[in-house]
Amino acid sequence: MKKFILYMCILFACFVALPAAAFAAETGSASLIVQNNNVDVSLELPEGKAGRITSLRMQLSVSALSGTMEQPTFKFKDTIKSYVKDASVTKQKDGSYIVDVIISGKNSGEIFDSSNGGGIGTVAVNPTSKSYQIKIEVMSQDKDSNTPGIKYVGSSGLKEEIMPLANTNPVTVSSNGGTQSPSDKPNTGTNQPPSVTNPTTNINIGRNILTVSCKAGSKKVYFKWQKNEKADGYVLYEYDKKTKQDKLVATITDVNKTSYSKSFKNSTKYLFRMRPFKTASDGSRIYGDYSPVVSIKVPPASVKGLSASKAKAKVTLSWKKMSSAKGYKIYRSSKKNGKYSMIKRIKKNSRVKYTDSRVNGGQTYYYKVRAYVKGEQKRIMDGKFSKAIKVRVPR
Repeated sequence: MKKFILYMCILFACFVALPAAAFAAETGSASLIVQNNNVDVSLELPEGKAGRITSLRMQLSVSALSGTMEQPTFKFKDTIKSYVKDASVTKQKDGSYIVDVIISGKNSGEIFDSSNGGGIGTVAVNPTSKSYQIKIEVMSQDKDSNTPGIKYVGSSGLKEEIMPLANTNPVTVSSNGGTQSPSDKPNTGTNQPPSVTNPTTNINIGRNILTVSCKAGSKKVYFKWQKNEKADGYVLYEYDKKTKQDKLVATITDVNKTSYSKSFKNSTKYLFRMRPFKTASDGSRIYGDYSPVVSIKVPPASVKGLSASKAKAKVTLSWKKMSSAKGYKIYRSSKKNGKYSMIKRIKKNSRVKYTDSRVNGGQTYYYKVRAYVKGEQKRIMDGKFSKAIKVRVPR
């Protein structure tokens, strides 16, 4: 991959990555420790380096040397201080799997407890045969080298770096409990699947930055991404974090198009990702890397059933409860089509009444109510306004 942009560029800095640097001068190492059918993965970085890394990527290859297996899973360590942790698992044509681990730290940039790294997570291999040997290895991040490595973004947020990992050996999970390096690979007399060293298919077409947004009161999601000069189009997916499966949202065949919009369900959180593709001479598609997963919560629909009761020097509003809302905002104006100002924010969705005591007898007021939800980073997403109602306060 010539471009690698992690979550931090979307969530915090929105910087444009420069081309990847060659191998950085600093070298770290990774440890793969076998515990039954699990492999604990940890990183050891140069002293003080961990605190200057805001985001990083590590890819693991999992392949059956003998026997059969189902798709492996990856669980992050609770000690990782990341804002976003994502580990997608992709099956390759040869039957092996790529575990693509991406970690993005908070604004402080700190990911690890220790200044020189620590545990990242655990790969669980899932053998389906009585006898098996399953190899796990850290992949290279440099197309011109087979040395295991990671990609990372430093606290400056200006470019990606590659850090080679010395003394990082593959391990083998086997039915007899042993662990082996590739040089100890047994000769079974059968054709073994080759080790996968490239997470893409046959061509390097990179990945795209994907951003999403919603306007207040709208259930339409707006997607934007960077143009990929090597791609012939893009595929946009809705991502299910639990099943790690994709649902097609749209296929964009206009390579110059860098935006798209579609309506989704109100008050619902969605995850999205996309990847570029190139069309081969036989008409088949060769896909690039997935973008980092981005999320958004669609604003709520309009509040229904707004009504008012009036008495001297006060107006009591009521409306129907919205179970999907976080709360409500009350607005008032002296003119139906005039400027409405918020007079109250209600923080419980079960509270569906409000009494406005700051009114004058003999005056006419107009009221609107809208629900709201809280999205990413507790950002408030306002829903659509209710219809305005007119209230004349008695003298």
